[in-house]
Amino acid sequence: MMLKRKESLMLTSIIVIIAMLLLAGCSSPQQARQVTKDETTGKTLDVIKLLSPYPTAVANVYIIADKLGFFKEEGIKPEFVGELPSTTQLVAAVTSGQVDVGGKHVNTTISGIAAGAKVKMVAGGSVTTKDQPHMIYVVKADSPIKSPQDLVGKRVGISGYGGCTEYTPLEYLHLNGGIADPKGKFETIILPEPNLEQALLSDKVDVIGLHLSPQYVQKHPDLRILFTDYDVWGERAGACPAYVSEKFIKEKPDVVKRFVAAVAKANNWVNANPDKALDIIAQELKVDKEKIQAYHYADDGIITDDSVQVWIDILNYYHDLKPGIKAKDLYTNEFNPNFKNK
Repeated sequence: MMLKRKESLMLTSIIVIIAMLLLAGCSSPQQARQVTKDETTGKTLDVIKLLSPYPTAVANVYIIADKLGFFKEEGIKPEFVGELPSTTQLVAAVTSGQVDVGGKHVNTTISGIAAGAKVKMVAGGSVTTKDQPHMIYVVKADSPIKSPQDLVGKRVGISGYGGCTEYTPLEYLHLNGGIADPKGKFETIILPEPNLEQALLSDKVDVIGLHLSPQYVQKHPDLRILFTDYDVWGERAGACPAYVSEKFIKEKPDVVKRFVAAVAKANNWVNANPDKALDIIAQELKVDKEKIQAYHYADDGIITDDSVQVWIDILNYYHDLKPGIKAKDLYTNEFNPNFKNK
């Protein structure tokens, strides 16, 4: 049975809070430093636990940092520890130490912190550009839907409530269509993202939100891009910074600094070599290169204030965030060697 939005968000919040409590109960008072030896040099490397990359892949900078030696240069050894049953558990997994690093779209991180999670964003991840947006919203090539106003009354297929997939079409109506209160103006259909394209082609929905490159749609003449998150906010709202627990920061600040430095190197390399990055990911994960999202990444790994503030403003506009949340409390660039505090 399909959950309505309020029920889904309430259930998600309950799951996050319960998971935080249960996982916190399993964590030790102090996280011991985890190290291993480099097989070639014999040097000690600090282990960083990361989620395993999903088969529906992006140009994952952690794989790039590992394969090109950026982690090793910084004395880091990534340990890919598997997947979580649900991304709603990621913040809790990080606060408990089950994994060391999280990194989803910034609005979900903000919501987790607002719910009480003691985590902080420390390194810029994927960002939106005109050519490589975070999300695309797609219709059939012959669809009559061509404008924000055409979306009213239609069926929009997305992968879940509470994330970028939900707010982007709302803001498309609000900012691009001049509709001050867009909630309820279209029907939201929740489906797993891999099933959305077939749902569109079989006329079960009218529009779908995908985390795929525009190039994917360009190779499929039966599809057409209606809009992207870049069309709504420009480059501001597509950020997915990496975050760690405040406990991890307190106990291992030097590890955080070296991790951020490696991520920054990988970000810049992917931006300079996007096609080579896709080749590496496709080979490593054994997936079709065409279905890998070729994101652009934050230059030098730096988190911009605007990329966080924009989502505080969006969540406040829809009354989905408690008041008083400030961007400066949610992220830091202090561990980034490329950052200069002006």
